[in-house]
Amino acid sequence: MRKLALLLVALAAAGCGGSSTPKPDHATLTGVDVRRDAVTFSFDTEPMQIAARYEPKTSLAECGSGFPVRPAGSAFLVVHFRPAQTRGVPKRIVMPSGPLREASKVCDFEADVAWALGVDGRLPFHVSRDGARVTVTFGG
Repeated sequence: MRKLALLLVALAAAGCGGSSTPKPDHATLTGVDVRRDAVTFSFDTEPMQIAARYEPKTSLAECGSGFPVRPAGSAFLVVHFRPAQTRGVPKRIVMPSGPLREASKVCDFEADVAWALGVDGRLPFHVSRDGARVTVTFGG
């Protein structure tokens, strides 16, 4: 009986059988806020990987279908979030003025979410994180 009591105490101390919430294996993009010179992506949890680089317009295509994507602008920064998915966000946001002309989702496939940001020329950019929010800012 004493051995059983010790075993139960050891299991309770180790947290076995507890109801801890598992950490999600991907981030879900739930919002996109586009301003004149910045885009903020809001997730339900922090995305693990973020990669951003300028790509030629001719290479912009939806990742699953290969359908060409032609956002407004003369330079195109593509931002990837991995592993991730989207839920309830628009596919395209057009701006009436400013250096940031358009934000277009180009990928939501196999845990890769990517957006092409069309800007007026190859502007310097900065990617910053604030918890589950990622902001890409253009300019000086």
